[in-house]
Amino acid sequence: MTPQPQPSTPIAIAIFDIDGVVRDVAGSYRRAIADTVEHFTQNQYRPTPDDIDTLKTEGCWNNDWEASRELIQRFFQTQGQAIHPPVEFQTLIDFFNLNIAGRTFLATSKTNPS
Repeated sequence: MTPQPQPSTPIAIAIFDIDGVVRDVAGSYRRAIADTVEHFTQNQYRPTPDDIDTLKTEGCWNNDWEASRELIQRFFQTQGQAIHPPVEFQTLIDFFNLNIAGRTFLATSKTNPS
């Protein structure tokens, strides 16, 4: 017979939410797109959730970095301007990732005060 753990024995588990069923993070990524676009347009344009949804429904903007870059380019095109200063894609990725990492840290630290 296998010994059963005692009720006072702590049990550790890990949950990996790969598909967003346990926690929906889509809003965080949409805010990161808006923050990134706003930053790289020098606060001239912050896309609304509808702007982002419209872009996403085109079907080819699943990559949020590329979606951010596209919204930046479209903004400057509608203004008849070239992007100035030019946005290096890696710089955009780094800004976006830091934005998401900060949100994740803040959300985690609010729910898990250590």
